[in-house]
Amino acid sequence: MKFNLNFFETELYQIPQRPLSLAANQKAYVFLAQEHTAEELDFLAKVMQAVGLSLEKDVEVVPCPPKQSFQLQEKPLAPCFFFGLSTAVLGLRLELPLYQLVHYQGLQLLQGISLQQIALQKQHKLALWRALQDIFPSEK
Repeated sequence: MKFNLNFFETELYQIPQRPLSLAANQKAYVFLAQEHTAEELDFLAKVMQAVGLSLEKDVEVVPCPPKQSFQLQEKPLAPCFFFGLSTAVLGLRLELPLYQLVHYQGLQLLQGISLQQIALQKQHKLALWRALQDIFPSEK
């Protein structure tokens, strides 16, 4: 059965059969477009390392197929970052300000442009850096 995903003014997203289960005990969850590049992951690793997080140990990267949303089994306790995607991947219809942590129904959400664009634009890089410093303050 095919769905007309553009029937309404806003796009519709199919909810997959299996809900998304995120790994526990992570310090952050990063939602990226499924077709992200190795350069974007390298940039993300450097950004996370700058705030004391390891991409391999502390962060779960969630690749998101286009026009699909996920239903979380449990609310993550750590912040969820969306780079180049909207919160619609979690079935949320929210317009978030860029690089500002928003608390919504027990979730911590931060929206940014794509990592590739952030890496090329100093103002976005600085805004992301400031937001991450607020979220993960250094222990000095």
